[in-house]
Amino acid sequence: MTSVIVWLEAARMSVSLAVWDLAQMARDVCAALGASLVEVPPIDIESAEVVHVTCDGALVRRVIENLVSNGLKHSPRGARVRISIACGDSHARVAVHDQGRGVRPDAREKIFEKFGTVETRQASIHNSVGLGLAFCKLAIEAHGGTIGVDPGVPAGSTFWFELPL
Repeated sequence: MTSVIVWLEAARMSVSLAVWDLAQMARDVCAALGASLVEVPPIDIESAEVVHVTCDGALVRRVIENLVSNGLKHSPRGARVRISIACGDSHARVAVHDQGRGVRPDAREKIFEKFGTVETRQASIHNSVGLGLAFCKLAIEAHGGTIGVDPGVPAGSTFWFELPL
């Protein structure tokens, strides 16, 4: 992961663009994660339509994988993680809703920085070094997009990103 971040920062991320369906990409990520786990956690994908965007498929797939993996890691065992994909007038939005402890308001920007972690008992259990979300931020911004986190309703967090159409 560190080498990818160094490459992204040095190149200011040159991306290889093609048209991709975000809903299919999310389904593929979930299938791959499910195949690699002993116990397949419940993951719901909500997408009313095919959502095509022009992006670097490998990078965006890795972002989705990171957000879903984090959602599974920080949610209680057996808790449902939900992925929603929607298309607006000017952007497509992917959101991953988890049932974890949530992210404190004062940490919502820090977690997207290199080596930025939220110091909680939960984070220390998972030995996070704080590079995954930094990669996600660089990858999404290289596409002219935005990324963030909102408090979940009624609990947890919603990590989201938007890519221009």
